[in-house]
Amino acid sequence: MTDWIKTSAARCPVIIKLTPLVNDIVEIARAVRSAGADAVCVGNTMPSITGIDLGSDVPFPQVEGRSTYSGLSGPAIRPISLGCVAKVCKAGIPVAGSGGATTWRDAAEFMLLGSHIVQFATAVMRYGFDIATDLIEGMGSHLERRGLAAASELIGRSLPKIVSHDELLHGLKVKASVDRDKCVRCDMCMIACRDGGHRAISADPERYPVVDEEKCVGCGLCASICPVDECIMLKKRVEV
Repeated sequence: MTDWIKTSAARCPVIIKLTPLVNDIVEIARAVRSAGADAVCVGNTMPSITGIDLGSDVPFPQVEGRSTYSGLSGPAIRPISLGCVAKVCKAGIPVAGSGGATTWRDAAEFMLLGSHIVQFATAVMRYGFDIATDLIEGMGSHLERRGLAAASELIGRSLPKIVSHDELLHGLKVKASVDRDKCVRCDMCMIACRDGGHRAISADPERYPVVDEEKCVGCGLCASICPVDECIMLKKRVEV
């Protein structure tokens, strides 16, 4: 199919859009590329049930009392898209990133993983074409802060930092550490750790969280759920 489209397109560049719902997106991207495509677009919506009307028991979207599987797009699928983009770009195949980009930060992430183009669809439907101004200004400010002359200098910079599990440092351990000066004593970290099963965080008499390093496995749940930036950090501990 790619060969037929490329032949019919003559000098017009052809970018084939790939779904992430495949066993090995890299092999498919290679096949499309070898058939003549100039690049591939990664990725696309994910089939889903977006919700159910609890009054009628009919899932959304509803069509005369019935429903079907619909394509989920937007920010929810961005992590899946980023993973697929990284895999295909690591294989040396030109990519147009798609699937979940909403802000200039998202665009930067897609480019850092190798995308030469970043596509926006759901974001434009939600906020209108005026988001282009925010994207340009945000990206421009970021490049200035980083001392980069053009957005193209971002492309692929993160790829060398992605390795296999076997290549990671297995002796590295991290433990949660709480900054009492920043803590607002909301108990969220303690509840998450307790009900998450580790029970590594308890409260002192003043309701400040105390971390038991023997029980802490460094999962980072407490840090991610904390409402105060950098109140809970994961400190490194290298074990021989």
